[in-house]
Amino acid sequence: MNEFVTISWQTASETDVIGYNIFRSEEDNFSTVQKVNASIIPGHGTTTTPQSYEFTDLTADPYYTIYYYWLEVVNFGGTNNLYGSIEFTPVDVDQNGEMNIITSNLLPGFPNPVNIGQSVTFNFCLGGMEGTVRPVQLNIYNVLGQRVAEVINDDRVVNNYSVEWNTENFGRGIYFYQLKTEDYQETKKLMID
Repeated sequence: MNEFVTISWQTASETDVIGYNIFRSEEDNFSTVQKVNASIIPGHGTTTTPQSYEFTDLTADPYYTIYYYWLEVVNFGGTNNLYGSIEFTPVDVDQNGEMNIITSNLLPGFPNPVNIGQSVTFNFCLGGMEGTVRPVQLNIYNVLGQRVAEVINDDRVVNNYSVEWNTENFGRGIYFYQLKTEDYQETKKLMID
């Protein structure tokens, strides 16, 4: 689970760049900012190669506070360029104005039974603190307990999801679909006719 705010940016090229500073405020007003990086984030001087950067703001509250961020480019020539503001807003999944802990669940797939070649829809809720990112897996197993398909294996924001899986490459029989996260696991049966 990501419990911090991470700022990412890319450059297509750089000319005389010493590095970068990140500024943050709870208002969309640069006069109220504070610098959040302790030391300059090193740049690549002069390059025509695209570069990627990432800074994790360890002092931000990622659950309850809206922030505005600015990126300052510090150049060797003494000039600085300022970009922003970029707004960070925690995700209120159930839109009740509060950041809650959401409970995981796996609803029955439909249709079930399903005909060979048709798609099955899996609906589930990925639980955790709203606005956070959690690893999630949704796999299909045969009656021998062997994984025969990986439907999902990635990180997702806590929220409700609907995913389709096509059965065209699978034979008739009983299968099991399993949703698994860090602290939740549920398995349900699926019939393919």
